[in-house]
Amino acid sequence: MSPLAAAYDNIRLIRRKVDIAQGELEGLPIGSRRDDGIVRVAKLAEELVRAVQDFADMGYEEEVLRLLEDHSDFSQSKAGGMH
Repeated sequence: MSPLAAAYDNIRLIRRKVDIAQGELEGLPIGSRRDDGIVRVAKLAEELVRAVQDFADMGYEEEVLRLLEDHSDFSQSKAGGMH
């Protein structure tokens, strides 16, 4: 797995953890268990922000944008040739 794919996979993993933790909060009555769940979601959100920042700091954000632009240019030129 490339470093770019690994960094992106880490972001996806943390997002899934956040979704699961938020789902576990549903239906919990107000109290210490719910409070603990809220703290867990907050910590996972911080972890997600750090992972996204690390992704950007490694230059992958620009690389993904470049790939998307290249793909968009390719798709537009291909569609233009079909008219």
